[in-house]
Parts: sequence; C-alpha cells; structure tokens
Amino acid sequence: MNFTQFNKTNRIDWGVKTENLPFKKLSELANENIEVVKIRGFYLCNTKFGKQANMIIDSAIVNVPKSMTDTIESILNDSEAINAIKNSECYARIRKYHSKTYNKDCYTFDFISESEVYTEN
Repeated sequence: MNFTQFNKTNRIDWGVKTENLPFKKLSELANENIEVVKIRGFYLCNTKFGKQANMIIDSAIVNVPKSMTDTIESILNDSEAINAIKNSECYARIRKYHSKTYNKDCYTFDFISESEVYTEN
C-alpha cells in the first residue's frame, strides 16, 4: 500500500524563489494591464477567515479569490496537475466581473491553455 496518498501537506517544491516576491491582488495586475500570467505554483495557508489560496507567478504572489480555494486544493492534490505547472503548462487569464451581491467590480481568473496565450488578437 502506498501511504503517501494520505499526506495532506502543502509543501510542494515549485522550484521558484518566492522570498522577495511582493504580494498582489488580481485587481493590481489588471491595473498594470496584465491580462495573462504563467502560473508557477499554488499554495494554501490558514487565515482567520479560513483557508486561503495564493498563486505564484514570475513577478508576484497573488491572492486568489475565495471561490477558487476548493479548485486550488484539488490541483494541489493532483500529481498530474502539479507536474504540468512545474512544466510551465498552466496559464490564467484575469477577468473582471461585477458582483451583484456586493455591487462592486471584482476580479477572478480562468485557466487557459498555452495555445490560447499565443492566439490573442
């Protein structure tokens, strides 16, 4: 039996030095006219508001919307997804939307394939 499947650690070595990367919000990236990012890794941390996901990109660590936490947790538990991220196959397109609940503009992202990155208009 392979007991490693029961490890619920969040310590994946993404091969990226994050010590000097600033923390940013998706809205800050959008304001910098950054539309697409290559994802270098993800991690979860526990906060006073519960589990929070963060995305590692080349220039920053980006706070991920709370609605994406379960998705990121699934990615972190999927060895194929982890390997794809490590192989630079994971991209995200930042998307603005209007929240009817809070009556304000918010930001999220959609995963896209590498081919979509280079076929932009």
